[in-house]
Amino acid sequence: SGALWLVVGIWQLAPPNYPEPGFWFLNPLSWQFLFNIGLAAMLHVRRGGVIPVNRWLLGAAAAYVLTALVWVHSPLWGRISWLDLPVVLTGFDKTFLSLPRLLHILAVSY
Repeated sequence: SGALWLVVGIWQLAPPNYPEPGFWFLNPLSWQFLFNIGLAAMLHVRRGGVIPVNRWLLGAAAAYVLTALVWVHSPLWGRISWLDLPVVLTGFDKTFLSLPRLLHILAVSY
């Protein structure tokens, strides 16, 4: 699932938006990764497991959300293209569920 998300994001593969040009707004080939993470967590809890609260992980999640809040309000927003990495790793694209968006969703939900 993670490999499919990465390949789809790097090569920008998505179902066509027929009859209009472009791609689907929320690409199911990308978003399946987040759904599978949620499914795995839910199945773990249903089988009697717990999602432990780790102070370090909780602190990292809070720090990520606060850093994202500052980042989007700074003039640096969208200026990390100089890293020459694929957009799926550095952008904030909804269509291909970029890594910053995925981490933000996971941090907020934790």
